[in-house]
Amino acid sequence: MQTTASPTSLPNNGLSFVPPNGIIIPATLPTEVHAMFASQAPATDSEPALRPNLGAEPANKFAIFSSDFVKLQLATVQALALPIAQDDFEKRYGKCNAAVPNCVAGLKKLNEHCQKFGNPATLVHEISQLAAGTKPTMLYGQIVWVAQRITDTANSFRFTLESVAEVLGATESKEKRHRILTRLLVGEGGLVTEARAMETAARTLRTDLLAYLAEMKVVRAPIDEYFSQKSALYLEAEEMSGLLSSELKQMQEELDDYRSRYIGMVGGAIACGVFTGLSIGLGFAVLGIGFAMPLGVLAAIPLLIAAGIAGTATLSVQAEQTRDNINKTQDKVDQLGLESRQKAQLLIDINGLTLAVGPIEAHLAAVSQSLSDVANVWQRVAESLAGIVAHASPDALLDLKLFDQLYHISAGYLKWKETARLTQEFTSNAFVQVESVSTF
Repeated sequence: MQTTASPTSLPNNGLSFVPPNGIIIPATLPTEVHAMFASQAPATDSEPALRPNLGAEPANKFAIFSSDFVKLQLATVQALALPIAQDDFEKRYGKCNAAVPNCVAGLKKLNEHCQKFGNPATLVHEISQLAAGTKPTMLYGQIVWVAQRITDTANSFRFTLESVAEVLGATESKEKRHRILTRLLVGEGGLVTEARAMETAARTLRTDLLAYLAEMKVVRAPIDEYFSQKSALYLEAEEMSGLLSSELKQMQEELDDYRSRYIGMVGGAIACGVFTGLSIGLGFAVLGIGFAMPLGVLAAIPLLIAAGIAGTATLSVQAEQTRDNINKTQDKVDQLGLESRQKAQLLIDINGLTLAVGPIEAHLAAVSQSLSDVANVWQRVAESLAGIVAHASPDALLDLKLFDQLYHISAGYLKWKETARLTQEFTSNAFVQVESVSTF
């Protein structure tokens, strides 16, 4: 007759099928929870393409899905949008006296470096690589790829724990049950093998990300010198913006004055034309009377007509000159407006890059730490499962319900199920389309 071991005779030595926190963690920060992308959504002035999805706040989240991860992507998108050729630089910002070649060279190196991370706005094509199980070339895609592998592995754990009681219960032999459990956990292709593989994947990605971080520190040096708020380019743009604004205001006042004078001249020319027409009409009327008026009045009529025609001609010449001045001044206003917008765009881009890339090293370090936490969880999971096999004797498998309670199989199933769901949500929402909107 089989005997049932008591819980006190089967200590679990702190071993459990429930993974510790680290892959999924409590979602305590609303900014992290609500930072989900609105995939494939057009941008508007009030709602950019990368915007919060303010859905119901979940209790947990995937560890990598954090505000640092979101800001890292936004910084990369912003850096990759900057010009990396001198012609493009001058088209966007206008002529500058500062060291433009050095600045463009720095932006080009930043662009090349950020390409290694990958542009979240243009990586939709890598979805096909993920579906095929192929490791993407860029770091951003690799993060999503690792997350997908975590989903697959978590589902493997989930299905194993869901069916383990049925599989073990198919035999009454405690020795066979122990052999089956051993095979499932530490056998070839078992859960421990899968956990070790995921630990390696997370640590490898973390190493690559730290290497990217080290390179970023070098790449940022010329950016800090030539394209930052303390750079000569920024100071020049600030000064030029003030001068252009003042000159633009002055030219606009001149333009308004020319337009006002032109309107007055046109009105005067019309009045002269009316006067001339009346004079001519009067002359013909007098002639029709048959010299009814004094000869002095008759002699004055041609003079009045000539004066009206001469006045109209003079006003016409002056109006043409004023209209020509209007066109020339309008061209100057348009050019000054363009140059003013270009310098404003330069200030916007420098400020934006400073805000985005300034803390990028901290964002990279935080994401790297999350990967380290994920790897540590897989390490502990592998050690715990191997420990269960080593410490759980065949006698412990006589009562499967007790074994479940002792090592928390059902709770482990639920935790792995949630892990698969949250990492799958992360993968599904990781690739987004960012609408690029030109400032002018």
